[in-house]
Amino acid sequence: MHSVLRSVGLSMLLVLAAAAQEQKVTGLDKLHDGLPDKEFTGKSVDTSFVAGNGERVLRQEIVVPATLEEVWSAVSTSDGLRDWVAPTAEVELKTGGHWYTNYSPGSKIGDPGTIYNSVLSYVPMKMIAMKIGIAPPIFPKGPSDAGTLFAVLTLEDLGNRQVRVSEHMVGFGPGEDWDKVYRFFETGNAYTLGQLLKRFEVGPRRWVAK
Repeated sequence: MHSVLRSVGLSMLLVLAAAAQEQKVTGLDKLHDGLPDKEFTGKSVDTSFVAGNGERVLRQEIVVPATLEEVWSAVSTSDGLRDWVAPTAEVELKTGGHWYTNYSPGSKIGDPGTIYNSVLSYVPMKMIAMKIGIAPPIFPKGPSDAGTLFAVLTLEDLGNRQVRVSEHMVGFGPGEDWDKVYRFFETGNAYTLGQLLKRFEVGPRRWVAK
């Protein structure tokens, strides 16, 4: 995302602070300024809503031209993530496993800039749920300390080499700092989904040290 399960988000997505690593800027509102590949990002669809209890649900989706098996590998394995999310990725796909990424080419997990997400649960070929790790100085202290951000990535086989990838992100609180976090993932998750689409329309990403 840039998100985990950047989103994870990926936010999977799928999330997360790739822009911070790639653009070397500070200030949450500016981290996604000037992101490339707008033609791919623009193909993601935002279907976000407010739940009955008043909580915001950030929901975005995109349709990817690939088989279900290909997309599942791309979102659930270390090698798969390295093709489109980050040059350094380590996925432990199990309940309570980890989902770590670092967006600096040549880095290793544990180096500065590593994003630490946790796998909560998964259903093979269908769903991955994660707890999203955010931390200062990129993110405000209040939301970072709250530890309430979660992302759910789902896959739906539409047939004819078409897979709908959807990401739900929940756990946003009220207030200006949380609004900034929401906007960060709103733009970052859309970009990340676009990069997944690009991976299958153009090919795996080749990471170059800056």
